[in-house]
Amino acid sequence: MKNIYIFLMCVVFNATAHSQLVMAIIDSDKNTFGYLDFKFINPKGGSERFSVGYASPLNAKEFQVEIQDINLKKVNDVLLKFDAPVSKFLVSYNKSSILILGVPVILKGSLNNLSYFIYDLQTNKLSEKYRFSKDLNDNDVILSIDPIDDKGFIFNIVPPKKNSKIDLYAIDHQNKKMWVNNLTNSMNGKKVNLVFYDKGFSGNILGTTFSDDAQDLNKKYGLLLINKENGKEINRQLLDNSEFRYEPVNVCFKNNKILLFGDLYLPGKKIDGKNIGLFMITADMNGNILERKNQTWEDLKSKIDIENDGYVKNSGYFFPHTYIIDDATNHIILPSEFFSKNSLGMIVTHFYFLDFDENFNLVQTKKVFKSTTQYPVNSMLINSYRAWGNSIKRDGYFDYIFSNELDKKKGIAFYYLDVNKNAGLLRSGEYSFGTVSYIKGKFSNDKIKFTSKNPMGILPSKPGYILVYEETKDRGLEKRIEKINY
Repeated sequence: MKNIYIFLMCVVFNATAHSQLVMAIIDSDKNTFGYLDFKFINPKGGSERFSVGYASPLNAKEFQVEIQDINLKKVNDVLLKFDAPVSKFLVSYNKSSILILGVPVILKGSLNNLSYFIYDLQTNKLSEKYRFSKDLNDNDVILSIDPIDDKGFIFNIVPPKKNSKIDLYAIDHQNKKMWVNNLTNSMNGKKVNLVFYDKGFSGNILGTTFSDDAQDLNKKYGLLLINKENGKEINRQLLDNSEFRYEPVNVCFKNNKILLFGDLYLPGKKIDGKNIGLFMITADMNGNILERKNQTWEDLKSKIDIENDGYVKNSGYFFPHTYIIDDATNHIILPSEFFSKNSLGMIVTHFYFLDFDENFNLVQTKKVFKSTTQYPVNSMLINSYRAWGNSIKRDGYFDYIFSNELDKKKGIAFYYLDVNKNAGLLRSGEYSFGTVSYIKGKFSNDKIKFTSKNPMGILPSKPGYILVYEETKDRGLEKRIEKINY
């Protein structure tokens, strides 16, 4: 499908959704360290790259991986040998080591046949192949891997049954157990399973949004703080009050505060995507709520021609991607994309940026025009617009890719895929990429101008730069770092 090139997995950007060519390694502060360049070892002999746009060979168990720094300088070349064919990788970087986990083609994500390596950047050595501790259930699923800077890694585990023993499992650089924790202990005096969502980091604190496993009106959302050094819970705070229900989407640490952003609901209503607005909740570093700023659709009508169900006239619904704080202005920027119904299903149209000040007051909006994508699915039309948007995002039909800071913290650059596409299930057309820059309260957009004829994709790089990669017929994969125009 479209957007096969880049998506975020834990703290890593992948070059393709079906087969990894290049992966950008991102630390807990969202800075790019470098890249992993994968080639699979053909069982018949020789090393080969993954074919762009196609799944990796089902019999690939060995991979030659070149580790490169931010300037594409080679750090080392290592060989990874897995017991079973690998379909994708999970990677985490803790500023001194890189953990690379191979997810098998069969039994994806479960601990059966799951193994990993740790590469020590201090000694430039690869560990032996590690397997998971017998403390864990073979049917447990690894959802994500979080870094403990300079010390180890945390496996976020999804248990197969309620009231399981372990939710988080931390190891050091030698794969020795640091700590384990079961966080599904109780809420309101009742044992429940928790589902974890977005995470943020500050020093030794890991902050994560969560919900319990209840349904409809009984579902509760909250903020959980954990000490990464020892795994102990610092605080657990539910978000709802008598006036509103809150579904958090993003959590971030800023200026010694914790900020939560997400969707706003009326009390007594289901958390089902039929929200009445947006919110920002401010908490202290102990997780205690200090302030709530609610913005209903009615509140935003002075800046947006929006109806009470979230529909923007003459444009459609907008799907919020992520809340990003601009260090230069402390403004909160929300990149979104418009989508609406048509006779064939859904169409995804233009970008829509909401610019909030540091107190979460809407200052301005910006529409950026791009090519239209046809999403040919009608089955979701009876649900809420948030459910439609989630379906479009899951299937890769949105164009937003990623953002990063401009050099010297001048502002933010947002990147997107812009394709002249034909309608229908199959895509054809000219692929190109664009940028939207936000500098001192002003938006501007530009096309990424490639110096070659065969652009294939982009990845994050140092501030103000991106990595451009392409597949050439005679020279194979080529990568280069380019400065963007802004």
